[in-house]
Amino acid sequence: MQVRSFFEKYMDNKIVIIFIDREIKLLREQIDPSYTQQLSHTPIVHGGGSSTERTAIRHLEDKEILELQKKKKLAEADIEVVDRLMPMMSPELKSIIEDRYFKKLTWREIADKMELDERTVQKKIEVTLDQLDMISMRESACG
Repeated sequence: MQVRSFFEKYMDNKIVIIFIDREIKLLREQIDPSYTQQLSHTPIVHGGGSSTERTAIRHLEDKEILELQKKKKLAEADIEVVDRLMPMMSPELKSIIEDRYFKKLTWREIADKMELDERTVQKKIEVTLDQLDMISMRESACG
C-alpha cells in the first residue's frame, strides 16, 4: 500500500463525499408526490401492479444508494488513515504535509515559507512517507 496516495487523494475524497451525499439526497427525493401519483395510475395487475412497480423502483434506487454509500465508506476510510497518521508526525512534517497535499502548495512555496531548501523539504516528506509505507507493509504482513 502506498501511504502517499492516501495523502494525495485526501482533499479529493472529501469532495467526493460531498457529491455522494448530494446524489443520495437527490435519489431519495426522486419519488416526489407527482412521480408517485404517476405510478398510481399504472394499471393494477393481480391486485397490486402499481405497488409492485413502486417497490421495484425503490429497490433500484436502494441499490444505487447502497453503491454510493459503499464508495463513501471507502473514501471515509482513506480519510481516516490520514487523520490517524497526522497526529503522529512532528509539527514540521505535519505543516509540510498540510501545505503540499491539503493546500496544494508547490515545493518551492513550502520551502520559501519554511525557509528551507526545496530539496530538503522534498526529502523530509519522502523519508517520512517511505517509513510509513514500510510500517504499513509490516502491519499487512502480520495481520
